[in-house]
Amino acid sequence: MIKFFRRIRQRLLSENKLRIYLIYAIGEIILVVIGILLALQINNWNESRILAKTEKKLLSEFKSNLQTNVQRLTQYRTLDRIAINSMYLVENHIMNRKRYHDSLSYHFHNIQVVFDPQFVKSAYNRAQANGFNTISNDTLIQKLVNLYDEKYEFMITTFESNDFFFKTIGETLYSSFYSKSEGKNSNGEEIVRLIPSDYQELLEDHKFINQLSVWRELTEWHTTLRGDAIRETNLVIELIDLELQD
Repeated sequence: MIKFFRRIRQRLLSENKLRIYLIYAIGEIILVVIGILLALQINNWNESRILAKTEKKLLSEFKSNLQTNVQRLTQYRTLDRIAINSMYLVENHIMNRKRYHDSLSYHFHNIQVVFDPQFVKSAYNRAQANGFNTISNDTLIQKLVNLYDEKYEFMITTFESNDFFFKTIGETLYSSFYSKSEGKNSNGEEIVRLIPSDYQELLEDHKFINQLSVWRELTEWHTTLRGDAIRETNLVIELIDLELQD
């Protein structure tokens, strides 16, 4: 093709058709420019397609991570509520000086269980590593940053700051007053029950009730934090779904 155009130019020059030659040369330049522009456009289209595919893959990973976080938050919030119910029952039982019965060992075990927040962050770490350049929606980026760097981090920091308190209470209450009894329920699942070494002494222990009351209030706060995190996480998932539909 190049030889063909060269022969045309040489023939026009040899015939002294300079004006036609210039028009032809300009036309040839325009064709070359158009070809380059088309090549660039195709290249840009390919790059955009690759970026879009990479973005959808990352967003899908984000969605999977966040769904796992919601599942964990929901599970731990349910367990928190079970613990809170047991705390109220134990408080009521002791404050009203009711007689001990075996079912209390189940509730004594429930009230000392603490579930620290655990979040899946693989997609967030990947996005953060490249400055979130893969994600095109600025609003979604801001929502993700707020969720991970503020909401999740606040929960982690809060639970860590309460760990010392929980461990101190646990050592005070359970090391001194309770012995463990392991068995299996009717479904064959392993269960753990805590039995007070001296229930009558426990009825007179005002420190136990005071600490248990504080423990319950903290657990209720944790339940509220988990609920807020669930709602905010679900909102971000909805934004991701909209991006994946485009």
